[in-house]
Amino acid sequence: KGRVGDSKRTDGLLFRAAALNTVGSYDVDGDISMTEAEAEKASSLTTANVPTVVGTQMNQRKKIAKQKAVEGDTKNQAPEGEEGWIWNLGKYTKMTDEEMDAWESEGDRVQWFRAEADMQRWQEQIEQKLAELSRTRRSFKKMESVWTELATSQPSDRPGAAAYARQKAAMYQKRSSEAHNKLRELGYENLLREDANIVQFVEEERKKQAELIRSSTEAGA
Repeated sequence: KGRVGDSKRTDGLLFRAAALNTVGSYDVDGDISMTEAEAEKASSLTTANVPTVVGTQMNQRKKIAKQKAVEGDTKNQAPEGEEGWIWNLGKYTKMTDEEMDAWESEGDRVQWFRAEADMQRWQEQIEQKLAELSRTRRSFKKMESVWTELATSQPSDRPGAAAYARQKAAMYQKRSSEAHNKLRELGYENLLREDANIVQFVEEERKKQAELIRSSTEAGA
């Protein structure tokens, strides 16, 4: 709610800064109180008689145009380097064509034996995983049989023990089925037979792969 006389109150000090040095005086509240004569004098003032208030301004950094590189200036360009030694091996070592062919053949042989070693390591890893998966499947089947026997051998007054044994038997039966299906999906059904021999299986697979490599190299020669 407004106070009595609010409509007659002038603007604050900030908005009357231009006329502070010419007209009026301050009252207790900080407003300007003027007599009728002073009001007439203030109304007769023109903008030319009122001093201009200039605010402060921060100093701005002068912008300096970046120096652009002159197009087409080739003075600072680095000279073109020579080709690497590997492309001029024969010239640097003064090798004949026969010696160069022998050197390249030796490099190819080294690369071949490295690739063969990598292949054999991967082959060993595959054989190891197959052996572990086969043993895991047999272990699950054995544990399923053991827990099933324990479930059937529990007395009638121990239903909790029998239920726990049946639960463990079902768990191992599920895991055994998963390993069985995985071997079948990978194409190793021969390892699912009861009389399967992992050593014999690995030897047969290595013979097949060696024959495949030999036929491939002869075809590419």
